[in-house]
Amino acid sequence: MLNVQVCLGKQTESFRSAAAGAAQTNRCLSVLVAKGELNLEAESEEARTLWLTGFHALMTKAGKKPVFEP
Repeated sequence: MLNVQVCLGKQTESFRSAAAGAAQTNRCLSVLVAKGELNLEAESEEARTLWLTGFHALMTKAGKKPVFEP
């Protein structure tokens, strides 16, 4: 079973690094799985919300229950 966690904002170590300093917190999200993470910054907060909506729909269709962390 694939466990997936989605974190909003700059909660991962990668996002807290100097390289991500310019990333805007309200546009960031991270997808965490056992083998790694995907850290993304959307063009806007609205775009991030669309990504979350789409991701939730995909996970639900696959029979998974994603965990979203504010």
